[in-house]
Amino acid sequence: MESDPWPKTIMQPFDMLPSRALPTDYFGPYNKLLYHLFPADTNFLVSPGVYPPRPAAAEPAVEFTVFYNEMPVLLLQIKAPETLRWPSAREQADIENRQRLRDLIPLCALPKLYAVSAFGTKLRFYAAVAGEGIDPVASPSYAGSFTDTVPLNRWNSDVLEEEGANLLKQSVAEIIARIYLNDGAYP
Repeated sequence: MESDPWPKTIMQPFDMLPSRALPTDYFGPYNKLLYHLFPADTNFLVSPGVYPPRPAAAEPAVEFTVFYNEMPVLLLQIKAPETLRWPSAREQADIENRQRLRDLIPLCALPKLYAVSAFGTKLRFYAAVAGEGIDPVASPSYAGSFTDTVPLNRWNSDVLEEEGANLLKQSVAEIIARIYLNDGAYP
């Protein structure tokens, strides 16, 4: 029998979500998960927000920004899981994550700023390095074409499965290690 990648107290709020959950339905479960990864009794702050849709976006962006001593270290954007099937929704999520990384990288004192794009529990990971760019590199967009520039398989990790949980834990471990190198102390 395979064990859950998170404690039951983290898994349960995700299990309680309605079958057609909206992005805002994920506030509680992801908030609990992020505070598990970035404890409240440390210098981390998990800050939720709902941002109005950009002109091309069909829905508002639900986002968490994790701060360490007022500097952003991780972004998590959540979209409705059923919209993952639409190429335009994936392309918009990719654009929005890249824009947020570009906007916030100047405020991050660490060498990397991390971001996670979530359609429900399906994840895609990003990292921005000041002066270098964003990984993964953006796919070229073909205006007016039917080319799927951001394929469905880019969100191939699930936060509730071992692989996705481990990738998220690895990103958090890298953030904490970089803070330790910068500050000389555990956050």
